[in-house]
Parts: sequence; C-alpha cells; structure tokens
Amino acid sequence: MNENNVTLTMPVHAWDDQGRALVLVRNRLMRADEMTGFKAVREANPIVGVAPGGGWKITWFDKDEGWEFSQPLVAWVIRADGSAEPVDTDSAGDASVVSRVGGDRRLSHPDEVSDAAEGGVPGA
Repeated sequence: MNENNVTLTMPVHAWDDQGRALVLVRNRLMRADEMTGFKAVREANPIVGVAPGGGWKITWFDKDEGWEFSQPLVAWVIRADGSAEPVDTDSAGDASVVSRVGGDRRLSHPDEVSDAAEGGVPGA
C-alpha cells in the first residue's frame, strides 16, 4: 500500500543478477522490495488473446429490487493459463472484463439446452 492506503500492482520489467524483481518507476528500474509497502511478487496471468462474443449474452439482475437486463457479450479475453473471461460494455460503451466487475449476473448462450428440456432434474 502507498501512503494513501491504495494497493498498487506493478509489472516486473526485469530481474537483477541476484534474482530480485525490478519495476519501472519514473523512467528507471527500481528493486520492488525497496519500495515502501512492498508485499510480494506474484505470477501474472496476462491476456494473450481476444475472441468474439460468439452469441453469448450476459444478464445482470438484482433480486432485491426485482430487475434484470440482458445484452450480448462483445468478446472473451483469453489468459495465458488458457482461461477465458467475458467482456461486457457499460452504457457509455466502455468495455470491461466481467470478472473484475461486481454485481449479480449469469451467462447464457441461445443454443444451450436446459436440464428440464432434456428431462433432467434442474440443478442436479
């Protein structure tokens, strides 16, 4: 955390000869462990690709207030570990990875077959 109690995450740009992480601060490399509030170096899982939404939709809802709305996903981001996360847009058209946004939601595809339609027990 910095002096304003804000947690900062910075990418490692290099490693020194002793294996310590170096981050870019004001156009120079600095040892991460010398920065005030340094906690740890963690492995990143960067975005390595983007795929179209493919007909998937997201439904946002609030059970307490009794509302919901649906819209198509614009894309899926693919991470280095092979996982995919949905991308949605807000009312201004700004895109966000959904897993980073709060709120109740569900993802669905128009081609999915429900358990009930297959004669199964819902939720089993």
